[in-house]
Amino acid sequence: ASGADAANASRRDLAPSTGAIACTDVAPQECYQPRLLASFATEVTSLVGTQDRLFFVEGDTRVRVIEGDTLEAMPALTMDGSRIAGLAIPPDFERSHLVFVAWSEPSSNAGEVLHISRYRELQGVLGEGAVIVTGLPLAPGERAALAIDRDAFVYVALPASGASTGGASNGAILRFNPDGTVPDVNPYQSPIIAHGYDHPASLVWDNETRSLWLSGSDSRWSSPVSTLQIEPDARRQ
Repeated sequence: ASGADAANASRRDLAPSTGAIACTDVAPQECYQPRLLASFATEVTSLVGTQDRLFFVEGDTRVRVIEGDTLEAMPALTMDGSRIAGLAIPPDFERSHLVFVAWSEPSSNAGEVLHISRYRELQGVLGEGAVIVTGLPLAPGERAALAIDRDAFVYVALPASGASTGGASNGAILRFNPDGTVPDVNPYQSPIIAHGYDHPASLVWDNETRSLWLSGSDSRWSSPVSTLQIEPDARRQ
């Protein structure tokens, strides 16, 4: 956490959008058709799409998959006794079939500890689980958004841990190699590359602009959505 203040990362707040009125002589037409694909009694979070499937977390304990318009009957992954805090799929999923899951368990000091595991998807089931990152402080009930860029770097939006966990007081963006090691390109050989929201909501990689889109809430930040530009010379070690 000591490298956070000196990390050479930038953040740009987004200006609010402005409205516009256009007059045409063509009757307005509805351009979308909503369809109900599934209903759940528990909360659904961390929606991530591939070419033909949608992965998401149901009830903080199960990873579910919708293929086409059909919800798979069995969960792809069930974690009993742990809470799933985030989910990410790399851009090359159709080739690698890798899925990254952030999950937490209670710690000894009344907080939680966060881990990240890498799985391989096969016929709708996540197997070959390997823990790549472990021991990150997490405030109880908080989420940790994940994203993966085209160079296979794994990004984590870690919330403010709070005094109860004894960790960093502010949110942070962390970057790891896909095996959990710290990339050589990270400042000061620290996993922390930038400040983040104290309460992150989502983290999305934009291939076209080589940037991360962040959303969340924080008393220090005026905008609930921001971007973090990733330097083009960053390469996986």
